[in-house]
Amino acid sequence: MTSQIVQKDCEQYTIGWIAALALERAAATAILDEHHQIPADFEPPCSDSNVYTWGRIGEHNVVIASLAAGGYGTVSAATTAIPMLACFPHIRFGLLVGIGGGIARPNEGRDIRLGDVVVSQPTGTSGGVVQYDFGKFKAGHGPERIGSLRKPPEAMLKALAKLQADHELADSQVPQILEAMGQSYPNMMRSKPGKPSYQYQGTEHDHLFRSTYNHIGGADCSKCDLAQSIQRDQRFSLGPEIHYGVVASGNWLIKEVPVRDEIIEFTGEDCLCLEMEAAGLMDSFPCIVIRGISDYADSHKNDRWQRYAAATAAAFAKELLSYIPVHELSQTPKVIENQDIRECLNQIDQRITELVPNITSVKNHTNQLVLDAQQQKVMEWLSSSDSSINQNKARQLHQQGTGTWFLKSNDFINWKSYPHSFLWLNGFPGSGKTILSSTIITALEKDTTSSQWLLYFYFDFSDPRKQSHDSMVRSLIHQLYYRSEITRKELNLLFSSSENGHRQPATESLCKVFTNSIEHSDQIWIVLDALDECETRKGGQYTSLLPWIRSLIKARLDHVHLLVTSRPEHDIEKAFQYLASTDSIIHLESKLVSDDISTYVHARVRDHDGLERWRGRPDIQDEIEKELRERANGMFRWVACQLDVLEGCTDLRMLRKAIASLPETLDETYSRILDLIPPYHKDNMIRILQFLVYSERPLRLEEAVDAIIVEPEHEDMFQPGNRMPQPEEIKLIVREIRESYPFAEYCAKYWMTHAVDDKDDRVFKRLLIRFFLEEHGSFVSCCLLYNPDRSWDKEPSKKMIPHKLYYASFVGLKSAVKLLLQTGADINAQGGIYGNALQAASLGGYTELVQLLLDKGANIHAQGGEYSNALQAASSRGYTAIVQLLLDKGADINAQGGR
Repeated sequence: MTSQIVQKDCEQYTIGWIAALALERAAATAILDEHHQIPADFEPPCSDSNVYTWGRIGEHNVVIASLAAGGYGTVSAATTAIPMLACFPHIRFGLLVGIGGGIARPNEGRDIRLGDVVVSQPTGTSGGVVQYDFGKFKAGHGPERIGSLRKPPEAMLKALAKLQADHELADSQVPQILEAMGQSYPNMMRSKPGKPSYQYQGTEHDHLFRSTYNHIGGADCSKCDLAQSIQRDQRFSLGPEIHYGVVASGNWLIKEVPVRDEIIEFTGEDCLCLEMEAAGLMDSFPCIVIRGISDYADSHKNDRWQRYAAATAAAFAKELLSYIPVHELSQTPKVIENQDIRECLNQIDQRITELVPNITSVKNHTNQLVLDAQQQKVMEWLSSSDSSINQNKARQLHQQGTGTWFLKSNDFINWKSYPHSFLWLNGFPGSGKTILSSTIITALEKDTTSSQWLLYFYFDFSDPRKQSHDSMVRSLIHQLYYRSEITRKELNLLFSSSENGHRQPATESLCKVFTNSIEHSDQIWIVLDALDECETRKGGQYTSLLPWIRSLIKARLDHVHLLVTSRPEHDIEKAFQYLASTDSIIHLESKLVSDDISTYVHARVRDHDGLERWRGRPDIQDEIEKELRERANGMFRWVACQLDVLEGCTDLRMLRKAIASLPETLDETYSRILDLIPPYHKDNMIRILQFLVYSERPLRLEEAVDAIIVEPEHEDMFQPGNRMPQPEEIKLIVREIRESYPFAEYCAKYWMTHAVDDKDDRVFKRLLIRFFLEEHGSFVSCCLLYNPDRSWDKEPSKKMIPHKLYYASFVGLKSAVKLLLQTGADINAQGGIYGNALQAASLGGYTELVQLLLDKGANIHAQGGEYSNALQAASSRGYTAIVQLLLDKGADINAQGGR
């Protein structure tokens, strides 16, 4: 350990050492030969916020300061250097020591590696450091060079020359200095989770990737393809090499290769390193810049090498100081004695005082804009559905005063407060479950203890975007994203690992993001409505709803409170019967909701305009209320439908006749409504109702206009002239199809889910022949409107259109696959995100189609695509039948690759 000695005076410190990061300061402190106490005459001005470390290296007394925590860039460096010079006026020069990004060009004689040291060395045109500024551009010449660092004093340059000469004869002393540092501070040599040591990190972690290959994602390069790295000659020693040349400095953290290369082009081939502090010392603090290389200034940047790089830079600085004689340094003018520098310091001090608040404000605003843009990009990629639409719609239908019975019940009060609580509210169709859910959510939103961590989702049979477990998880993550730093971090990492949003994540990955988020959250309340309207209830833990809920309940997280509603379906009841106590299961029977129904009926009869004609007849109002209450049988929807009918009764005779003939059930009610449709509207109404039931999302009005005139059985299936009159002329151009044919985009996206894959259907077979074989333009136009292989891409490229066999396999059209194979399609053709037709069919869970492809000679061992092979694709989604089929056909269970 270095010794602690008595105090010295401020005037005895002749070298100023500036570090940007805490780890750089630690390395500098560790190589001191002596530690000094605070000088006896040290009286910093109130404007000096620096915290100093004093000590001795060899014969020189050194004062060390670092930038404020979280600070970096030229302004931060200047605001650190100027007070240092004011407090220690005998400083002769400075050392700017720390880490930087190396510009490695092994094929051009610049074989810079991680842990090496780059030293700024004056050239004919600069003092060793040049400043670039992306805020100023010369037309056609990229970033503008706006300054050059003042040359270091002669004493330092002479020492640097002698040191370089000695290194031609013998190795650097850096390894010995590092070894001594480790002996004095053994804790620095120990790695900790998330905190690498100050030791050499190994060649296996030093990869220089080609400039055209971007980082795949994650905290390190474990997922990157090492085949894309540049092969370099093996070194004879693991110690750092020392490189001398130009250092480029600016306010931008460089992680993009195009930006890096642009800087290199304008600084010249002598540029060896990029950093962010030296330019802040322009003409004010003559110093030398010493940078340990911790990354290659590209997208593969990570923190593994930072501490070792800081240590090698500090060690070299110590070796350099040993070459500077004290008597030569004493003859070097003090920094503040130079008139130009004194004036410059005064000007800079004044300018910084004026600019720092503005710069801080602009920086914070810019960072927020960048953050907002990134978050917006992640949210667009997540593409979650908005459950607040369902919540608002339910609140509009809610009758004030209803649902309070449940909010006041012990069941709800205990659920809100008990650890790992669970409630299942179940009831028959029309019993008001969704309205009650909205009441619960509203109550939780008003409760300050629960509103911050309230999540909810409405499954909805009328909206295909809200009918799957995957959709629910996406929505819940979306709600957490802006509230939880952990969620943002987890989802941003998943976004990066998904090729920065160019492919969609697996449901399993999304589930892990959600689980990791709630495990570290405060108290959290989750409300899920209408589980029975989820189409993916059964399956694997991560791909289906009920196993996911079971795993959440079994986790017994004290801070998680889960409430779900549904019809009493057998699979849901079975899933909960062994997990939930009887107190956690509440059936919304007639007696529980009767008061709510009475409140609703009373308000409709007495206050709504539809029945205002009876306001002068309280006896009739009582009669209506009595009949509906007694026959409701707990069904809100039944009551609402009957009130709609009674509103159309204009006289007492008609009213009582309607009351006497009220249908008994909801099914009978709906049947009567259909019977009332006029015959001349029936065909159109049936078509619209079919789309309401089966469409993958709600149709827009202009889409419905087109939908009702499609005639699949005719040669000319769609004739624009049959539309309801339109003023604009229709143009058959792909870019204008969305405007001219509003229904086209819906068809492109969902036609395959409506298709009935029946070999005996003559019309369907004819349509397949036209689409896949005869009318290639139709296939291309369809893919340009919507490419199922790239569902997130709103403007699909023609280059990304998959081959037809892959397309048919991807969407599960067995008849189309047969047709294409009969006409010579290559069954093993490569292409598409999932590589080939067999992998696409395996991923989709189409067992019969997989069997067909295998029978026709599909290569079961074919590699490529997202999952690398068909077996991994099927396994990822839990399709056990396909997995068994592939194994029976000889698939390699140990095949590597893929996700």
